[in-house]
Amino acid sequence: MSAYNSPADELAEMLARFAEEYPTDGDDAETFTLQLDGGRHGAPPPAVTLQAGQLAWLTQLVERELATARNAHCDGNGQCAHCEATGSARPTGPVTHVAAWFPGDLLTDDPDQCGWELLTIRSWEAGGSAQTLVYPGDTPDPDATAEQLLPLVAERFEFHGPIRLTRSTYTIEGIGRNEPGYQWTPGPWTYPVYEVTSLVPHQHTSAQAPANQTDPK
Repeated sequence: MSAYNSPADELAEMLARFAEEYPTDGDDAETFTLQLDGGRHGAPPPAVTLQAGQLAWLTQLVERELATARNAHCDGNGQCAHCEATGSARPTGPVTHVAAWFPGDLLTDDPDQCGWELLTIRSWEAGGSAQTLVYPGDTPDPDATAEQLLPLVAERFEFHGPIRLTRSTYTIEGIGRNEPGYQWTPGPWTYPVYEVTSLVPHQHTSAQAPANQTDPK
């Protein structure tokens, strides 16, 4: 049971846990102090220090709670604004891009073409082209972690706020055309992909970049 017994104390305690367990920015990032009134026995609750990304995350959380409440009205669509009607837990904010491993040795017979590709979510869903992210080091690494890829992703696009990478997989079912008269090599082959979540949606702009230029696992 919490040692605090006022609503302000309880909120301060939860915010402090949130700040400690889920940092969004680097250790040297700008921080802000939040002080609540109305603590236990008239004393103010402990001040909470939050990173800019955490404040943006909390702002989005409240905005989505408001949207969920509106959607729950009799004239609403009944959808949860937190999970975007997926029913799955995910970082707050929309998935705007994906970073997918491109198997050059499979698709082009050239191992030197292996690497991470960054696509907008629309391009990814439409099977569009991408710009290749060259992983630091001599050889691109399909086992790169979210922490290793995040600065590369952030460099390709100008995000005005924190982003998070969530690892998943995608599958190539086969190569060629599975029709008479065409060559078809059946799979499947499965490769890693990261969903890129903007924690401050609608405030990023794509940056044109030359070719060949966070629970994350």
